[in-house]
Amino acid sequence: MESARGAPPELIVRVRDLEADNDFRAVVRLLEPLSRADLLRQPELGYRLAYAWRRTGRAGEALELTEALDLPVRRRATPGLERRRLNLEAMLRFEAGDVEWASSLWERLVEKASAHGDHTLLAAAHNNLGVVHTLMGQYSRAIAAYGRAVMAYQRLGDRRGLAQAHQNLGITCREAGLKLESEAHFRDAIAHARATGSEDVLGRAEEERSLLYVADGDTEMAEITARRAMARLEREGDLAGVGEALRVMGIVALREGRAADAIERLEGALRHARETNSALLEAETLEAMAVLAEYEGQMDLAARRRTGAGAIFQRMNAAGWGRRMRERTRELVTPGNA
Repeated sequence: MESARGAPPELIVRVRDLEADNDFRAVVRLLEPLSRADLLRQPELGYRLAYAWRRTGRAGEALELTEALDLPVRRRATPGLERRRLNLEAMLRFEAGDVEWASSLWERLVEKASAHGDHTLLAAAHNNLGVVHTLMGQYSRAIAAYGRAVMAYQRLGDRRGLAQAHQNLGITCREAGLKLESEAHFRDAIAHARATGSEDVLGRAEEERSLLYVADGDTEMAEITARRAMARLEREGDLAGVGEALRVMGIVALREGRAADAIERLEGALRHARETNSALLEAETLEAMAVLAEYEGQMDLAARRRTGAGAIFQRMNAAGWGRRMRERTRELVTPGNA
């Protein structure tokens, strides 16, 4: 393949077209043969490969390349690409469990995006800061941040962004005990995702919504919804999302007393979490596995799993969320307590 220095415009156009179709595996196949030197000399191609790696479950490689692109992007690329690289690094660090570092990067992004009138990344930064506030148990601040993101996405006419913001609002309202509001936000998220063909966001919204069904005791609907979500996320190559869906399905099996299914599903979720470097999914899965161990009378194993989960939450500066997940998991898997 021709060197990325002076890369032909048709290559950039081809990559952008593939991204528009959400075909990130094809982006990887197209750009991966380039050398590291080529990717750094043509930072847009490097950024797009790193982004595609993240979308296909290769977070470690994505973070390494994103870090390497910092100086080349600032020297050779436009301010817009610099902001996108900053957002990508923040997302990758967040997913790896470094919430404090990610939060500081998003705060920087708010400043840069505001200064340049970049409403797209300003909305993304507010949306992601809402996630940080949620993990810290600061639900009012989270809802306010998501509200700012929703207003920005509405101004832009960005329905995919609206889907993501409403999905996050659904999660926050659910954990804050605002069930009706949570359901409304998940409905909005699903509607916007369907309208834009955003199968990855649709799958994430569905698997999070399925926990509402578990809480209502409707395990049949929860199972159907989570399975459908998992199939969508598998097709999209969102391996962390597949792990999230498996965790929910493991909770469903626990609620129904199907220990063998719960073990298989939760072990699958844990495997996906570790393969995709998803610290939050790993910690939340370990909490569910601790409950499973308790039900099987393996108290020492349950304690070890909780210690492991607690260490991850502590490292993420999300100890409050960890306590909430411990309580929430017990509620969900025990009929009559949800």
